Amino acid sequence: MKHKYIVKTNGYLSYQRSIPTDLQDHPAFKGKKLHKASLGTEVKTDEEIFAARMQRHNEFEALIANLRKANQPLLKARELAKEAKNFLKAYGHDPGDRSAHPLLTDEQNRNIRGAIDLQIDHSGMLDEAREFYNKKDFGEIDVNEDVPSHVQVADEAWKLLNLPKSESKNQTVLLSDCWGIYAEKKELDVQDRQLRKTFHRWNYFFDFVGDCVLTNEEIHERLDRYVIYREQCRKDAIKAGKKPSPSSSTIHKEIDMACAIINQVVKLHRLQIRIVKPDIQKRIREAAKKLKYDIEDIVDEQLEENFKKKYNFKQFITHNKISRPVAKHLKSEIVEMASEIKLAKDGDVDFAEAYSHLNKPLQNRLIKFYDMMIEECEIIITTKKKKEKIKLGPKIKIKKLKK
Repeated sequence: MKHKYIVKTNGYLSYQRSIPTDLQDHPAFKGKKLHKASLGTEVKTDEEIFAARMQRHNEFEALIANLRKANQPLLKARELAKEAKNFLKAYGHDPGDRSAHPLLTDEQNRNIRGAIDLQIDHSGMLDEAREFYNKKDFGEIDVNEDVPSHVQVADEAWKLLNLPKSESKNQTVLLSDCWGIYAEKKELDVQDRQLRKTFHRWNYFFDFVGDCVLTNEEIHERLDRYVIYREQCRKDAIKAGKKPSPSSSTIHKEIDMACAIINQVVKLHRLQIRIVKPDIQKRIREAAKKLKYDIEDIVDEQLEENFKKKYNFKQFITHNKISRPVAKHLKSEIVEMASEIKLAKDGDVDFAEAYSHLNKPLQNRLIKFYDMMIEECEIIITTKKKKEKIKLGPKIKIKKLKK
């Protein structure tokens, strides 16, 4: 069975798409014309290929949509500023050269500006821009005609030339700038294996959330969206009967990594941004709270039947796929529930009255039931994952040759 966008290279299947021409120069693609993502080594059947293809397809479509909607006017302005800086360098200038220096007198600053203006006139740096606007003023060019790209670059270069140097250093910073700034500041070795892992994690994060200008709102919206997406990946894996991946700890590491890189840039450029990490623990607590409500219903059913039917709590754990982090919070919830009946049995006035409808044998059974559930949660919390041992073949005895 043929699958759309699937190619086979060296015996391995990959999802391959052409990158839209308007996005090929985006930092996410680095000038590439094709996007290629492996389907994994374990994909074999048509059903597995289709499921893996759909996952890669949805990821690619989400990436394209994110990049197209993320601050396009600002991204274009940033590209224009980059071209304008190169334009200035070609004529021997830097941003802020024509701005007033705070340690110089007014006369000294005027002399510097005069010298730069003579140099600009002599080199003809702004001649084409002046000619265009003169023709527009005299009606030779339609007023509504768009400004040519080379004139836009010259205009931006003139603005940068007059921009105070303190401001030119604090220009708009994009999310796509963060890794380069971080790597340069930390003097990172690109060949380092651990660094490559961090770099791939950053690229995975960036490819999903898309580029943006670093602001409080934009950063937090992307962090929240990424956490929701990764948690959904885990839920999809569970539904497909696969290992719950990524784990909560993995999501924590990915968010910590992204925040560390962005924070470095925020400090370096003195941006007014305070990053608050998404509360992954809050989602775990909410999951435990929902399970608590189910347990309350189970307890009511057991009380109605006087605990005559044995309840299989292990089956409840397996059915709900309760992980270690959720089990920790669920245990706390059950301990709190159990504390009420225990206080009632010990003679606490308020709780004794609340549980007065239960006789002592039922109270004992209820406490025992709670203790059983607490114990099962503790088993999940304390049990370490067993590492699969490599099965070796039968030992072969080698007889020594007689001399």
